[in-house]
Amino acid sequence: MPERINYTALCFTIAIAIFLGNGLLLLAEKAWTHYELKVAAQMMKESAEKMKIETAKRMKEMQIQNQEKKRIAVIESANQRNVQRIKRETCDFWAAEYRKLRSSGNKTMMDAACGR
Repeated sequence: MPERINYTALCFTIAIAIFLGNGLLLLAEKAWTHYELKVAAQMMKESAEKMKIETAKRMKEMQIQNQEKKRIAVIESANQRNVQRIKRETCDFWAAEYRKLRSSGNKTMMDAACGR
């Protein structure tokens, strides 16, 4: 005699199988999402560390450049002061020479030295 199919039990079994299948898919999706987030966080951490190192390098380079600029500015300032001193001394020399001799050559040299 053929057995009768219990449709209620079959429906209940199918519903439980679908429920469990969906639950496993949900767990697998959450595990995959967790893995992706972990990898992304690690990549962001590595990127932040690289940026920190690069920033430190750039800051050091900028400090070196600023020190070099300051050094050059000091040298240029000293050179300018030296040029002004030499011009003043040259003018004073030719003015003194002109006061001594009153020659046109000394006047020309004084005008050229003091006119700059």
